[in-house]
Amino acid sequence: MLLLRSCLLLVALSIQPTLISSYLPALSLPSKLVTSTSPLRAAQDDYQFFDTTPLNVAGGPGGTGCVSFLREKGEPLKGPSGGSGSNGGSVWLQCDERLNTLSGVRQRIHVKGSKGENGKGKSRDGKKGRDVVIKVPPGTIVREGGKTAREAGEYKVAGELKKHGDKMLVARGGRGGRGNKAFKSPKNKAPCIAERGGMGAQRWLNLELKLVGDVGVIGMPNAGKSTLLSRSTNAKPKIADYAFTTIIPNLGVCDLEGGEGLVLCDIPGLIEGASDGLGMGHQFLRHVQRNKLLLHIVDGSSEDPVGNFNIINRELEKFDELLASRPQVVVVNKIDLEEVRERSEGIIGELKKAAGHSRVLPISAMKSENVKELMFRLKKFADAQPEVVLPEAMPNTDLGTLQVEADSDAFHIETDPSYPGQWRIVGEYIEGIAKMTHWEYPEAVERFGRIIEATGISAELEKQGAEEGDLIMIDKFDFDFSPAKTNPYIPPELLAQDELILARERGEKELRWGTGQMVDDSEDVVGDPRSPEAWVVDLSKEPGFDDEDWDDEAELELLEDFSAFDRDDEGEGDEGYVFEEGDEMFTS
Repeated sequence: MLLLRSCLLLVALSIQPTLISSYLPALSLPSKLVTSTSPLRAAQDDYQFFDTTPLNVAGGPGGTGCVSFLREKGEPLKGPSGGSGSNGGSVWLQCDERLNTLSGVRQRIHVKGSKGENGKGKSRDGKKGRDVVIKVPPGTIVREGGKTAREAGEYKVAGELKKHGDKMLVARGGRGGRGNKAFKSPKNKAPCIAERGGMGAQRWLNLELKLVGDVGVIGMPNAGKSTLLSRSTNAKPKIADYAFTTIIPNLGVCDLEGGEGLVLCDIPGLIEGASDGLGMGHQFLRHVQRNKLLLHIVDGSSEDPVGNFNIINRELEKFDELLASRPQVVVVNKIDLEEVRERSEGIIGELKKAAGHSRVLPISAMKSENVKELMFRLKKFADAQPEVVLPEAMPNTDLGTLQVEADSDAFHIETDPSYPGQWRIVGEYIEGIAKMTHWEYPEAVERFGRIIEATGISAELEKQGAEEGDLIMIDKFDFDFSPAKTNPYIPPELLAQDELILARERGEKELRWGTGQMVDDSEDVVGDPRSPEAWVVDLSKEPGFDDEDWDDEAELELLEDFSAFDRDDEGEGDEGYVFEEGDEMFTS
């Protein structure tokens, strides 16, 4: 029991390490446990800098539309009242100047917006889904594509976030499905149709951080870069008397007179062969790519200062030619040492010749000698340089579109000769429409068939040899191909009427009301016998017809037959028929 209580106490105290010391006598633990975690945590903090990370984003699905008809006491048949579903929540990236690493993003790789609310009766639309905002540091470049795209080098650049408050839409929420009220029209006053909510955009992103600064500080390891940053800014980089003290980039702001600031970016030291993977600095060179100029620090106490200067420039050229051509200011550091001060003039002369300019200045970062003058010169020189525009950060894709907003003509048809009679239609627009179609409603299926016709998909299938009954596949939905009859839910009598209308349009039959002849039993009677379709072909077009053969008595019989349509089963007279406006009367 005592052992169990001790274990529970250890777990609880692990959350608050500062309280461990008060329990050491009771637990008989060595005092080393109290301080042993401090160096470990300090080392872990150094490695909390992340400048690249994958990110999976997905917009929330839209709400489904509602099919409803309003019924109130004393006021029946008030029409459709189904509300529309709302749009799903979107995913945004927002620039936050308080951040300088992507470590917060790496802790949450998968991000999804919330679902939109479904539509309701009485014309009530759903509530929009909640958006998700991800904070990223300034200088973040956003590319579309996952691991496969990275290996193939096929990233699509969506843009970059440089200023505080900038926002970028990376995954738009799905469109809400419309309710039957939205489909009401003068021709269809009581639609029984609704849409499902559309799926939100989903994609993999690659985020790359390139710190935004005015001056990029480069040089060999242990040249005094971090020391200069600590003396000129409020930054507190790690400083020690051994190489590769700096293992992560550091940003610092130098406050000058007049309230102006100069942002310096210090990266780990470079060595010869860094372009081949040696050392640590080459992987961080991306953070000085967007700086207006480079501050090249040369260690005056080294055996060959000019040779080290040339090595760094060669590594820059191997990494990026544009970066190598960026303006440089060269400083000779550690002139506080007597041997360096004595040969500083010779070193400066050789560096001017190697650099091709006269922007060379001796300083002592440790003693802050000439540091203030250097900062003012850097500020003046940086203000004269144009804004750096990275070619790889130019956007070439739009992340704010949905499938149903794509071009309806952008589709292609796939088929495999090994499987005859099977066709797959691939296209963002038609796939999005298929996902939003509510297949439980016949009118929705009919509407989808009209879209297939209007987009030219049906005509293209016939052109490529598709026949009636072939299997058509769109995304995860399968259909039987039926030209001009794309809706299997249409009642047969309605299809027969359509055929009759098409026949009349083609001129194969000319229907005429009141020709004095009823349809024979062998003829197909469609619909109400009082409708024009219930009468035979115009007799005036038949051979051997003569107007003189028309008999008035036959016309009177026609009226009797007309009144007999509404007789009951017992054959009682025509008292039950009620003439309506628009009925035609024939008199002799």
